[in-house]
Amino acid sequence: ISILFVMLTTFMMPLVIAASWNVTHRVKEYMIAFLLLETLMLGVFMALDLVLFYLFFEGGLIPMFLIIGIWGGANRIYASFKFFLYTFFGSVLMLVAMVQEDMKKLIAYSSVAHMGFVTMGIFAANQQGVDGAIFQMISHGFISGALFLCVGVIYDRMHTRDIDAYGGLVVRMPAYAAVFMLFTMANVGLPGTSGFVGEFLTLMGMFQANTWVAAVAATGVILSAAYALWLYRRVVMGDLIKESLKSITDMTSRERAIFAPLVVMTILLGVYPSLVTDIIGPSVSALLGSYDTAVADFRATAQVAANGGH
Repeated sequence: ISILFVMLTTFMMPLVIAASWNVTHRVKEYMIAFLLLETLMLGVFMALDLVLFYLFFEGGLIPMFLIIGIWGGANRIYASFKFFLYTFFGSVLMLVAMVQEDMKKLIAYSSVAHMGFVTMGIFAANQQGVDGAIFQMISHGFISGALFLCVGVIYDRMHTRDIDAYGGLVVRMPAYAAVFMLFTMANVGLPGTSGFVGEFLTLMGMFQANTWVAAVAATGVILSAAYALWLYRRVVMGDLIKESLKSITDMTSRERAIFAPLVVMTILLGVYPSLVTDIIGPSVSALLGSYDTAVADFRATAQVAANGGH
């Protein structure tokens, strides 16, 4: 199972570094921090015991803290401390995304909300649920990464992430509008994209385990679609009214090259999900077999104890 996440990490990191081409301040230290982050991320996926997993997972906060604090935006110091605290102590309610005015924060809230599907799939404890959870994590790596890159494209040009600062970008940036639309719809779970497969498998697994929980979780898909499409409409669609946007340029060749493999993988996994499910299926089946055996043994032991050891 972990090999797919190792491949995802090594696939995404070169694209992220290429997208950071405009970084000119302390470039050497920036690259060291990114490579250290990649090493710790790989350690998380390759750890063979809980202690190593914990050390690698928490260690990953250090380079992220430095990257945000040194190379972040105007409020980078505040953001770096808030990132550290939120990651260390937990998250906040996702409904605040509906009133969020910062594009990156809205996408971040959406990203964390999708992890709820992963948790649900794992606790369904059946083949479809766990397959869906793993598929969702892999898909999430491509889609959320691409959405953050979409924000970075216009931030590099306008130096603001405020949603109200944009509108009508489709007039000046048709290629950008098309790419942003693809990943927005993938984030919503459009059939034919990898986002649909993960959510569908997870919901199917949960329907087998608990129909009511699955029905409630399905409303999360509607909420996710609401704020994703709301963001796209306000940023990309409409008339180009603001004077500051009338000279904005479309994506460069470098930016198109960065998005190209993400587009391919998002559509490829949406059309041929067996590329992932065939790999993880046997491991998930064996894992669930061990789980069922452990549950049966526990219940037998509990029954014996309840009968007074007889």
